[in-house]
Amino acid sequence: MIKIYLVSIRWIQTPQNAEMIDSILGTHGDWLRWNGWTWFVSTSFAPTTLRTALMSRLHVNDNLIICEATKSTLEGWAPQWTWDWFNVRWANDSNPPPPPPPPPKIGSLF
Repeated sequence: MIKIYLVSIRWIQTPQNAEMIDSILGTHGDWLRWNGWTWFVSTSFAPTTLRTALMSRLHVNDNLIICEATKSTLEGWAPQWTWDWFNVRWANDSNPPPPPPPPPKIGSLF
């Protein structure tokens, strides 16, 4: 299932290198860099996989937070292209809800 995660890095020991994070996230999904500390990534990978990949290139003293962004939890003030990025990915979720249960058999109705 495709999910969108907010990824935030607090650069403490590692020199700030947004392009390095871009390349790591690019191997795990589609991303939007909000600024030099914050990304949104659309991916089917679990947050632990993202953390492992990112921390392999960051210093142990750097900080990293990854949390899911959903239609019901995302709120803010941003340019329209930002909302378009989210809406396209939420609309293209290839995991529709499960089908309804099958109808009862005729014999079970009596």
